[in-house]
Amino acid sequence: MLKLLNGEILILGAARTPIGAMDGALMDFRAPQLGAIALKAAVERSGLRPEQVEEVILGSVVAGGLGQSPAKQAAVAAGMPMAVRSMTVNTVCSSGLAAAIEGARAILSGTAGVVAVGGMESRSSAPYLLGPRNPRGERLPGQAKGDTFIPEVPAPTAGIDDYKKFVRTVRAAGIKEANTFEALVCPFRAATSMKDYAQAWGQSRGYTVEQINAAADESFRRAESARDGGAFDAEIAAAGEVRRDEIATKELQKVLREKSDSLCSSYNAPSLGDAGAALVLAEAGRARELGAKPVAKVLAFSRVDTPPETFIEAPVAATKLIIDGLAAAGRSADFDLFEGNESFGLQIPLFQKEVPIARQNVNGGAVALRHPLGAAGARILTTLLYGLERHGLKRGIAAICFASGGAYAVAVERV
Repeated sequence: MLKLLNGEILILGAARTPIGAMDGALMDFRAPQLGAIALKAAVERSGLRPEQVEEVILGSVVAGGLGQSPAKQAAVAAGMPMAVRSMTVNTVCSSGLAAAIEGARAILSGTAGVVAVGGMESRSSAPYLLGPRNPRGERLPGQAKGDTFIPEVPAPTAGIDDYKKFVRTVRAAGIKEANTFEALVCPFRAATSMKDYAQAWGQSRGYTVEQINAAADESFRRAESARDGGAFDAEIAAAGEVRRDEIATKELQKVLREKSDSLCSSYNAPSLGDAGAALVLAEAGRARELGAKPVAKVLAFSRVDTPPETFIEAPVAATKLIIDGLAAAGRSADFDLFEGNESFGLQIPLFQKEVPIARQNVNGGAVALRHPLGAAGARILTTLLYGLERHGLKRGIAAICFASGGAYAVAVERV
């Protein structure tokens, strides 16, 4: 899928929360709360009033336990009326960028003039999955049967036998971690994670651990420099008292690097994260009617789908689809800045080799900043926009892959 645009869609504002570690600085925020913070800030920066937003589209991946309509929860908490149209999307890691593209499609179809898009994720509050049957195929008691299954955690003073009984109960129930089950495990090959595919892909292409660790070193260096130097300050909307991204300490980095002996380790692949990110899109004529001042226009968007075995390559393919498409149309295919998600550290040298854009992830990427699934795509697009402004550059592309195989890319130009 490729769509080239001619200034029909403008970006009026963008914002993101800080990125927190799993069970870290943002652990007390649920995903819709993080989405609401980003939405509210993006709308304020657009110069519009909340009631002027016609539709809200937000990505969210591990959504169990969030209740009905997470996107609408976030929209209402951000000050929008109950009547606002809303939709939650899930294309795994790319959900936030997919939401932006769905917003663009809504505008192009004529069904909306102003759309708030983005994503949200709280890996800290992701639930555990239970049933409906245990590994032996026995139906578990649940609310559908009129009885709630609640494993009773032993008191701190309980004996070892009580704890053993509790562990047996949990194992017998077949409880799974939702983060892993819904986000990391391939649906087409049981017990195979996207990490397994990435590892096999990297080995088959001759990448080395030293090469990938060196790329991770640079991601951490750039991200720390950007955070400490204030490069992220303009794009971040504070979540409570949290105003800065939570990057692993130097001490933890050292420990993880010393133990890093694979192409996809805890050091050179991104860890779990919590965040929200949002942007406000508008049809150009509608933006003029509202007196809005755009920050950028959308030049193109693309999507490619691949087998899960080659998902690592997909962002490159989606990026080249835009560049080649613009060139074939006789339009400029030169770009100043590229923001790739670093879903795995392997992608850093791959981007550097295959993407013909000189400046890439100038403020580091997900390896250092963490990977808040539903928000990740909107986060990189937001960072791209602020990066173009900060460095006085004109045009950029953001690209991100998604688990099970594929990627999205969006090209923008500062106005």
